[in-house]
Amino acid sequence: MGDSSLVDTVIESFSLIWGMVEESIQSIPEEEWNKGDIQYLTPSRLILHILETEDFYTGDTPEGFPWGYRFNCDWQEAPSDKISVQPQMLDYFNETRDKTRAWITGLGSTGLPMKETDYPWTGTTKLGRALYILSHSRQHLGEINAELRRRGIPRVKWRTF
Repeated sequence: MGDSSLVDTVIESFSLIWGMVEESIQSIPEEEWNKGDIQYLTPSRLILHILETEDFYTGDTPEGFPWGYRFNCDWQEAPSDKISVQPQMLDYFNETRDKTRAWITGLGSTGLPMKETDYPWTGTTKLGRALYILSHSRQHLGEINAELRRRGIPRVKWRTF
C-alpha cells in the first residue's frame, strides 16, 4: 500500500455518501423538506442529524461539543419548521465535508490505524471511527429513501464507483 492509498480509499468511500447527502439536500422537493407524518422521518431532521453527527465525530474530543449550535435547534425535538431550509443545510454540508476530509487527511495513513481513545464506542482505531461515521450516514440515508418511497417521491440514487 502506498503512503496515501489508505487515506484515498477512506475519502473515496466518504465521497459516495457525500454525493448522496448533497443530492438529498438538492433534490427533495421544498414542500417535502420539513414534512413528516412521523416527526423522526422528516427529511430535514435526518439530514441535520447526519451532518451534525459527522461534525461531532470529526472533532478532537466528544467533550463540550455544542449540539444544536448550527441552527439553534435539537434535531430530535425541534418543531419541523424550525429546522433549516435547504440552502443553509447545503452550507453546513459543505463545511462538514471539508472538515471530515481535513480530519482524514490530517490523520494520514499512519494515524488512521492508531488506537481510538476519544470515541472508544466507535471502534478500536481512528479508522474504526471513520467507518462508524459512514455506517451511521448510510443508515439514515436508507431511512430517508424509505420515507421518500413511501411518499412517492424519487429516492436519492445509490452511489457506486
